Amino acid sequence: MHGANPGRWAASVVGFHWLMAVLIVVVMTLGWVAEEYPSSPDKVTLFVWHKSFGLTVLLLLFFRLLNRWNKGAPRHELQSWERMLSRTVQGALYLCMLAMPLSGWIINSAADFPLNVFWLIPLPPLTGASESLAELAEEVHVTILWIMVSLLVLHIAGALRHHVIGKNQVLRSMLPGAKPGTGQ
Repeated sequence: MHGANPGRWAASVVGFHWLMAVLIVVVMTLGWVAEEYPSSPDKVTLFVWHKSFGLTVLLLLFFRLLNRWNKGAPRHELQSWERMLSRTVQGALYLCMLAMPLSGWIINSAADFPLNVFWLIPLPPLTGASESLAELAEEVHVTILWIMVSLLVLHIAGALRHHVIGKNQVLRSMLPGAKPGTGQ
């Protein structure tokens, strides 16, 4: 499937991409700040925001994948190795966007801590209480974080490579409001 413009991502795909990029940076920042914060009600508040936005990413992921499947991808002239690397990195990022919030939900569940999204929506635990499972899920969560950071660096480097070295429209096709070939 391909969108209306063969060299441009559909506006909804671009919107999901940038909305989720911002949310992922917010979630990572909140998690890091909360982890370093001294024990206090403020630390709990930071974690509620972290978990709530993380679960928002999980929910949006399903809508994003459905939208992406429905809208298709633009046709860019890429070498086979570029196409394979791009698909691998993007697929791994999607897996991280799924695994990261699920592992966080398991941490919360195994720690026997109630999970309320934005203080309003209670979610059921995914597991029973288990200190060892909570510790394992936390290790998985942190490992996925570093994998995701590495993948994001590759993703950004690839986009910049296309723009600076390849001088093609790959990066421009994902920028909000930009029109391929115009430099805008």
